[in-house]
Amino acid sequence: MEIGVVTRPQGLRGEMRVHLHNPESTALDELETVLVRRPAAAGGAPADPLKLGIEGARSTPDGTWIVAFAGVVTRDDAESLRGATVSARRADLPGPDEGELYVEDLVGLEAVDPDGRTLGVVREVYDNGAQEVLVVAAAGGDVDVPFVDAHVGDVDLEQRRLVILDLAALVPEP
Repeated sequence: MEIGVVTRPQGLRGEMRVHLHNPESTALDELETVLVRRPAAAGGAPADPLKLGIEGARSTPDGTWIVAFAGVVTRDDAESLRGATVSARRADLPGPDEGELYVEDLVGLEAVDPDGRTLGVVREVYDNGAQEVLVVAAAGGDVDVPFVDAHVGDVDLEQRRLVILDLAALVPEP
């Protein structure tokens, strides 16, 4: 399960800054190892993930984390991981609190309107820097839906559906 992204090296000793998708998460304090996957080269296949031990992690006032991974000892080592995704096994993460969910649980949910009519299926979720965005595969093509109260109503993981309050307002006019 992807939890963040390596943004850049920090200092000369191989530490790096990691931006967690959930800014309130303390997962890096609790995990012993993570999987780090370098971005694919242009037109290439994704690289195999590296299983890296966490030797130290501390949060910063700007919400990022400074992380020391085992075996990453120089700035060049850290630079080679710039843009890599950081993932953890779901079993190693704490369960979501009441009223919370893991973003990955949204993929595959049926998107319905407030009257229960099917609009499509959540195909993907990405972070645009301001909030998570659902990509809903609708009849007319993919529609990006900001995952905010103004656009998304009830999310029912047991029934595998969520309510999109006004999908038509999010579809660009031709």
